[in-house]
Amino acid sequence: MSKIVYRDLTVTRTELYKLVWDEPMTKVAARFGHSDTAIAGACRRHNIPRPSRGYWAKKRAGKPIRKPRLPRGEDVTLTYRVFERDGQRVSHAEWMDEQRPRHIDWATLQAYEAERLKIEGWHNRLDGLVDDWHRANRIREFIHACRGAAETRRAEYAFVPEFSDWLAWASAHADKIDPMVSSLKLPGVQAIDSPQATGRRCRENR
Repeated sequence: MSKIVYRDLTVTRTELYKLVWDEPMTKVAARFGHSDTAIAGACRRHNIPRPSRGYWAKKRAGKPIRKPRLPRGEDVTLTYRVFERDGQRVSHAEWMDEQRPRHIDWATLQAYEAERLKIEGWHNRLDGLVDDWHRANRIREFIHACRGAAETRRAEYAFVPEFSDWLAWASAHADKIDPMVSSLKLPGVQAIDSPQATGRRCRENR
């Protein structure tokens, strides 16, 4: 049996947007050797709209469907690593198993597994931090748009006294979930306060 080899596939943000609207997410995911959940996560992180539930059934039935435009943003390039043996796709777990040293003692095996789990945890934490950061910035963009609408339609918003309170709450919520503003919790570190959080605490203690 031949060894498993890997190669990297790249796709730009614009290309991924076109792919997810040309074919179902499961097929797009199969192209890059990842799950549809992973591809959906990439779309969410890079603000790429994707079809909602029922879209493909409506399209097959010839019903009217709406395809939103790709929002402005940096056309980043995403890289996905795929693993193959004799031209057939295999999983990352199979490749990891092939890399695992054979005939090793139990302590070494435990250390190897602990390192694998640590790196896996780092990946998951990184994805969560990036998701929170993008979400916080999107909330701030929405708040900015709301304030612009309030300026142009001042007479209507004058009768909504809780509008300002709601915007203030939304801004505070964005700061709370933004890892660049709130305490930044990293793997192996209890907490690292951002400059904004440190300054805010100093003002409160005066």
